[in-house]
Amino acid sequence: MKRVSIHVCCLMLLISFAGAAQETPPFLVKKDWPSFELLLTDSSVYKSNTPNPYPFYTIIYFSPDCGHCIETTEQIIRKSDSLQNTLLVMAAYKPIEELKNFTEKYHLNLFPNIRVGRDSRYFIVPYFRISYTPLDRKSTRLN
Repeated sequence: MKRVSIHVCCLMLLISFAGAAQETPPFLVKKDWPSFELLLTDSSVYKSNTPNPYPFYTIIYFSPDCGHCIETTEQIIRKSDSLQNTLLVMAAYKPIEELKNFTEKYHLNLFPNIRVGRDSRYFIVPYFRISYTPLDRKSTRLN
């Protein structure tokens, strides 16, 4: 009987994992832009529901110690003239001190359309189902 119970429990776990993996991600279910906050490197708070003065909006979830994220940031800086009409929100879950150092190193505070902040409530990753940083390098590389 004990053996049957273990098999039933394992089967139930597998079924629950399979069901969870097939759930529709929240960003595909809700049509409204999600409301979230980021603690910015200047200690202010960025709210996603604040009116955006730019016609385009991009969220880049990154890590300041990730090589690909650094490369992406360098590309953004090089292409900054062509991104002037886009609000770039760079979010991370790393400590705010690491984000401050990253912002200072790349002078990101000099770009009026770039916000760098900490996703303190860890909202962005599960909401958008992010599984890697910074971008899908095969399809969204800056040219």
